[in-house]
Amino acid sequence: EPLLPAESPSSRLLWLQTSKARWRASQGRLPDGTIATEGGDFWRRLGYDSWREWYIVEKETWSNQYTWNRNSRRAYIARFDRGGVNLTNTPFSEWLQIRKVGWQVSRIKRLRKAKGGGGKMVVNASMNLLESMPSRVSNPVLRDIIEYSEKLRSGGGGTVTTHQYSLDWVFNADANPNDDVVYYFLDFLSYFEVLKLGMLSARTREMLSSRDQLWRMKCSSHPRWNLPKRPRKRWFDLYNHNFMVMTLETRKKSDDLLVKIANQLTMGDKETQVYNLVERGQRDWDFDVNYTSGSVLDRNGALNYAVIKRRKNVVKYLVDVKGANVETSDVGGFTPLLNAVYNGDLQMVRFFLSRGANKNAVGITHSSQGFKQGFEGRNAEGWARSLGHEAVAEEIRLGVSKFWR
Repeated sequence: EPLLPAESPSSRLLWLQTSKARWRASQGRLPDGTIATEGGDFWRRLGYDSWREWYIVEKETWSNQYTWNRNSRRAYIARFDRGGVNLTNTPFSEWLQIRKVGWQVSRIKRLRKAKGGGGKMVVNASMNLLESMPSRVSNPVLRDIIEYSEKLRSGGGGTVTTHQYSLDWVFNADANPNDDVVYYFLDFLSYFEVLKLGMLSARTREMLSSRDQLWRMKCSSHPRWNLPKRPRKRWFDLYNHNFMVMTLETRKKSDDLLVKIANQLTMGDKETQVYNLVERGQRDWDFDVNYTSGSVLDRNGALNYAVIKRRKNVVKYLVDVKGANVETSDVGGFTPLLNAVYNGDLQMVRFFLSRGANKNAVGITHSSQGFKQGFEGRNAEGWARSLGHEAVAEEIRLGVSKFWR
């Protein structure tokens, strides 16, 4: 069909009216909507009592028969055992997005050709349309696709210059977002992720570090830092230095706290002292109950060590009250469930299964044993049978009901 100029609403309306009239004529109706043939409405000729009934059946037929990728659709039906494609599912949404972008590219290319003539690149003719597209694909990428395809079609040789994926537009203080916007952008990232941003390129690092007001606000967000009124280095470098010092101090405090918790668990009935240590650590420096150290306790966290020492009340406190991760593991890959299996503690095994612990996790060696060369490890049931805990193995094999929650 003829391509109509985007800036001509009257022409588009005329085209729409003409197309609607042509469709009505093909369905046995006049432009004013009256019946033009003996057959009446087309849905009645097809055996339907109403247009709504025809629409529902046709939509279902299309859903069952239409395919954007035959193999993908067959795999989807085989996996979910459904007779049709749900128009709201993720595969259809992805297909629709691809078709949408493809239509956008085709539309822009035709607009450029109509405005510029031949295969010349006329960017201004479609700039407004391109900038207003609600697509996930960025404008530079769309332009690269168009330029590359037109260059190939015209038989041009050489290489095509493409835009590099860069975040410079975010951090460029001269023409783009102000410090408040970038501050909230970085607030969603951890410190080490922000540090990686500075490693993308020298240009990105320079743009990032040149925003003194931004890093001054970031430093001020840590009330425990002692900040100079007139720093001798840039605020970016000061922020990195203070954060690394704080990280090392927090790691040292957490290591010491883990040792104290382990000592209390080893001595026996010291549950109250363990609770107090955890509460104090979280109050003073936001201690993470899932913290594991590479230098103490063979990378066992507080939860794993409590399971090893058979402290059931401490285990329930850490999991149910403090939200400890039941999938944490030590240097040998032993999770709390595997440690409970190693101890033959059926009650503790039931507890971790009821909390959703992965019974297929593989542990290579217990913290009390040495590594065996070439040994690939066992899962929970395998360790239970190898250690002679048949009741525990059967509990793991059969699973656990909600009775144990």
